[in-house]
Amino acid sequence: MRPNEEFVLNALVSKIGGTFTDGEDPPDAYLKFESKCVAVEVTALVQQLVDEDGSKRSRIKDDAPAANLANILNEEIGNQIPNGKYIFLVLPAPINNIRKTKKKLTELILNMIRENLDSNEIDIFANKISINVYNRPGKSQKKIAAAITNRFSSANISLNAQLLLVDRISTKNEKVKLNDKIKEYWLALYNDYWIADMQTYKNAYLTMKIKHSFSRIYIINGGGEVFQLY
Repeated sequence: MRPNEEFVLNALVSKIGGTFTDGEDPPDAYLKFESKCVAVEVTALVQQLVDEDGSKRSRIKDDAPAANLANILNEEIGNQIPNGKYIFLVLPAPINNIRKTKKKLTELILNMIRENLDSNEIDIFANKISINVYNRPGKSQKKIAAAITNRFSSANISLNAQLLLVDRISTKNEKVKLNDKIKEYWLALYNDYWIADMQTYKNAYLTMKIKHSFSRIYIINGGGEVFQLY
C-alpha cells in the first residue's frame, strides 16, 4: 500500500471508525465495521492540464522534472549555503534543457551567496527563474526549495476542480465494474489540488452531474481533514 493511500485510510478510520486492510486492486482497500465491510478506491486529485487539442494530462508529469531539479541542487550545493540562510526558487514547467540550466543555476546561486545578494530574476535557456535568498534562524536540513509555475495551468479554479473530479471519478468507476461481487464501494480522494476548497469541490460536483456507482465519496485534505462530497 502506498503512503498516500495509507494516509487517506487512516484519516477515514479516525473520522468514521472501523479498520482497514489491503484490497486486491481493485479495490485498493477494505474498510471493516462491525456490521459490514466496504470496498474503497483511493486516488489523488491532481490538477489536469489541457492542451490546445483538448487532450488532458496530469500536472505532475510537467512539474516533476523542475521539482527534482530543486532537490538535486539542495543535495549538491546545500552544504555550501551558510546556516541561517536558505534559497527559494520559482521554476517554470515544463522546464527546458535541465542539464545546462542546472549548471548555470548552480553558478548563480553560489555567486549570490558570495556577493550577499537577496534576489535575482533570470532567463536561462528560455526558463524564467526567480532566485530568492532568505534569512532563517538556526540550522535547516533543506537549504534549497522551490515553487513550480506551469504555463499550461489554467487560473480557473472551478474549472480545474470539475476536470479533476470528472477524471478521477470516471477512471475509478471503471474499476468498480471489474469486481461485481462487491456490494458497496466508496471513493476516497486525496486533495493534492489544495487551491480548491471544499465549497469549490461541492459546486463542481453538482455542476458535473456525473453518473457513478459509489455510495459515498470523501475528500481528504493534507492535514487529514475528511469531508463527505457525496
